[in-house]
Amino acid sequence: MCADSDTDNELADGVASPEGTALLRKVEVRAQRESTAPTEKEGSWLINRRQLDAYGQGSGQITPVLSSVPNVQFDEERFDDDSLVDLRPPSVSIAGGRIYENNFTLDGFSVNSRFDPGKGSGLGSEPPRQDQGLFLDLDLIDSVEVWQSNVPAEYGRFLGGVVNMETRRHSARPETYLSARRTQGDWVKTRVFQLPPEPGVESTPVSEPDFRRSRYTVRHSRPISDTAGIVAAFALAESSTPLLVVNQTEQQTQRNLNLFLKHSQAFFNGLESDTSLIWAPFEQTGYLPTYLDSEYQFTGGGLSLGNKVRFVTDGARRVQFDTNLSTRESNREGPRDGFSWAVTASKPWGANVETGLSHIGGTGSLERFEQSASNKFKISEPARAVAGSVMQVNYGTEAIYSQIGYERPSTSRQYSSALKNPDIDCRGSVTDCIDNEQYFTRRMVYDADSVDVSLLEAGLFSEASFSWSRFEATFGLRGDYNDYTRNIDIAPRSRFSVDLAGDRRSLLVFGANRYYGGALITYRLREARRPAYAESRGATQNIVNEWERAAYQTEEIYRSGDLKTPYSDELTLGLRQHFLGGVASIDLLQRRNRDQFSSESTDILQDGFRVIMLNNNGHSEYESLSLSWDRSWSTGTHAGITLTWSESSSTNESYDDALGDVATSPYVWYRDQRLRSSAVETLRQNFARPLVGNVRISQDVANTLQVGMVLSYAGSYDNIIETGNITVVGPDGQPEVLPVLTDSNTPRRVLANANLKWTPWPRHRFSLLLDVENIANARTYSVPVGARGVEIGRRFWLGMDYAF
Repeated sequence: MCADSDTDNELADGVASPEGTALLRKVEVRAQRESTAPTEKEGSWLINRRQLDAYGQGSGQITPVLSSVPNVQFDEERFDDDSLVDLRPPSVSIAGGRIYENNFTLDGFSVNSRFDPGKGSGLGSEPPRQDQGLFLDLDLIDSVEVWQSNVPAEYGRFLGGVVNMETRRHSARPETYLSARRTQGDWVKTRVFQLPPEPGVESTPVSEPDFRRSRYTVRHSRPISDTAGIVAAFALAESSTPLLVVNQTEQQTQRNLNLFLKHSQAFFNGLESDTSLIWAPFEQTGYLPTYLDSEYQFTGGGLSLGNKVRFVTDGARRVQFDTNLSTRESNREGPRDGFSWAVTASKPWGANVETGLSHIGGTGSLERFEQSASNKFKISEPARAVAGSVMQVNYGTEAIYSQIGYERPSTSRQYSSALKNPDIDCRGSVTDCIDNEQYFTRRMVYDADSVDVSLLEAGLFSEASFSWSRFEATFGLRGDYNDYTRNIDIAPRSRFSVDLAGDRRSLLVFGANRYYGGALITYRLREARRPAYAESRGATQNIVNEWERAAYQTEEIYRSGDLKTPYSDELTLGLRQHFLGGVASIDLLQRRNRDQFSSESTDILQDGFRVIMLNNNGHSEYESLSLSWDRSWSTGTHAGITLTWSESSSTNESYDDALGDVATSPYVWYRDQRLRSSAVETLRQNFARPLVGNVRISQDVANTLQVGMVLSYAGSYDNIIETGNITVVGPDGQPEVLPVLTDSNTPRRVLANANLKWTPWPRHRFSLLLDVENIANARTYSVPVGARGVEIGRRFWLGMDYAF
């Protein structure tokens, strides 16, 4: 066993090795390993509390600290000016997976969002999308473990990676911690990019961000007896920024609250229990910038109650039993109806709006909820001597029952296509018609609706590990079932290691695994909902007519047939080497993802609707070579290096992307040719930098100064992007409008961040905090070359904390 591992060797009770010596077995201990990099054949990366303190950002978001892990890519929108005030964590891709194909867990239980986990603003017919259901503050977390290859059979329902966040446990003595951090607009350097004005067109200037953002934490931890303790924490993040709404300035705000309570108890014979409660509500107030009276509120987050029990039987069998109850929501509250009036004397405010229309109202209120109950049972058998080897077996089961619901409390109507008519007679209608001025000719109707659906997921897993003097092999199997796709998915897992020198300092590791994704329950909810529909009307002899169902519908009905479960086949080859006092690692990773969800649409049916069908026509590829080195010194110094080269390609970015039969895929215009879109091998447009890496260094100086620095690199890459439309002459001689695909290049990005914590009087444990992001004020290229917008440069967070 490597010295940096988080497991120790102990004598197994009453078991002899094949050579007659005492048999060694692995047992779990409390101490965290110091090395971030994996030291065994599993592709597990651990970020402990010390490193979270050294490299975490002032925002307190968790996903940015994952940059130290190979095969992790971030959204290119991470550096948009909207990120200055957005309290929701940025999305990540792991091992080429889509953002909703990761499995985020808290103390072993899922915190993934089931509400359309792709990306979306939430201002249309759906509340906002987010891949995580709870937005957790970094101060609550004790460690973050990331599995990105050779993942044990215990983990399932993912195609990307597994991120498990372990919450804090109580301290050995009473302790209270207070902290406050802040950033604001004049503490941020920005670059404003304007386009040359078009002749005769007055351009709207791009304004620099003006915002305030703060974060407060309070935590108390204490033992309450010789065998029990509690930790309680409060974390609050707030942001606000002004927004010009039809010539009037309004404040957009966000607020994310975490309340956390955990009780730990040790009983007789090694029985231990951890019970934790987390309430994490999220609120956002915003406006539609071109609409009057458009204030809306988003609410999200939820509540999680979990219990973990561990004990060892008389036969040295280790037993784990976990249960969790959770509820989450994703709601929007706003004006019921929206109107897009023509600009007239009575509706003048749209004259200076880009759309040239006088908008008022919103898109209605929506409510969505998820309730789930989870349990997991795992047994680890004691090590035994078998056929000249030491064998250890673990097995278990887990089940999750989820119910999600959707409610639109009242019918919402969106009015458009206003027609001016100075002689129109509205027949007494004042909502959608103005006498002698204008009337609406089209509206979308979203009927009041309330539906809920359920999903049952169950899994069985087992692994057997065999150890010889210089060779280890693990063979695993996982079976999953859900009552949406109704498939039984069998996923083999295997990983191996060879001790090249016989001293556990040089390990050659390799593995072959299959992972199955989770069920897309959001589609089951879509199928159950009432579809929106269009109504139209005209006028007869200048008298407005009644509304009638439109013959042509722009909305869709969602359906799914017999679906396969998406899966990923993985091959890995790597080397773990103790080097320069640390652990170096080099890994080759290949993923082949098949049967991924995508969509296809039918022609318009007799009722005027188009049917959107979920299918399994999507696929993607991911290959990478990663290098890393990590070391911790007893003097309080840590250093790490990570470098990943990767290439990924994908037929579609999301399950909502249209991808029907390849022979009937739509045509595009690429390199002056009319081609099927399926004939263009498109590299991923996001989460796809071919070369990324970072260097991390932290140092404790004389108990008064703690410094952490991260230098990150993201290489340039070529891609194919959609840049507009072109009208060409089709094969039938008729004009045809095709999307234009163009070769593009995104420049490289080099950023440096630093965290400083100065404790002038260590005895009093009062500290001043400074976080600097993008020290050199380098370009992030969040605004593409030749585009207009605002780009974030150097940014400061100031704060203080006090512990007693």
